[in-house]
Amino acid sequence: MTHLGLPTIPVLLSWIAWLALGVSLGGFYFHMLRVSVDLLVGGSSTLRAVLFILGRFGLAGAGLALASFAGAVPLLLMAAGLFAGRQLVMRREARTS
Repeated sequence: MTHLGLPTIPVLLSWIAWLALGVSLGGFYFHMLRVSVDLLVGGSSTLRAVLFILGRFGLAGAGLALASFAGAVPLLLMAAGLFAGRQLVMRREARTS
């Protein structure tokens, strides 16, 4: 039988860091989504909009891949942070609209 104890302080701090990284990545991701939609709707450069879209996907994929190398808990925390970042951006956009 294995003994599962509470996580240590460094482990908790790393989990908080993964969550914070996910929130900031999510905020940046959905801000870039807003910019790419504005570029597409505004009739601006389509190439620039496509580059924003590819950059968005690449950044999110790289962040999640990096977290997956650290383990399941960091990956889940990064994904939860992405959704939290989305909520922050959506609330900010709702206030400005």
